[in-house]
Amino acid sequence: MVKEKVLKGVTNLLILRNIAKSPSYGYVLQKSISEELQQNLPSGAIYILLRNLERKRLIKREGRINLNGRLITQYRITEEGRQFLKRHLAPMETVIRVLYTLIDDIKKMNL
Repeated sequence: MVKEKVLKGVTNLLILRNIAKSPSYGYVLQKSISEELQQNLPSGAIYILLRNLERKRLIKREGRINLNGRLITQYRITEEGRQFLKRHLAPMETVIRVLYTLIDDIKKMNL
């Protein structure tokens, strides 16, 4: 349960970071984030996270019809999403600093 919550939070941040760099599509996000996490996200999980981020107004979607007549959806970060990332920068820096110290201490214990 804890692993899933941590993974969800990290994945949300990765989604926001990726679409802050450049608007993207769900499938592209799922592939790139799975590669970055070095594990496959469950099928459709990215779309649940995208809907939640949209509900929180951190992202918005834009649909258009492609050449084959299919509706495709591209996701963009909102100003609220940019502010969300900025607010989380300091806490993430604290967590990473503590994790590096913790990892180093555990390695020194020769467990």
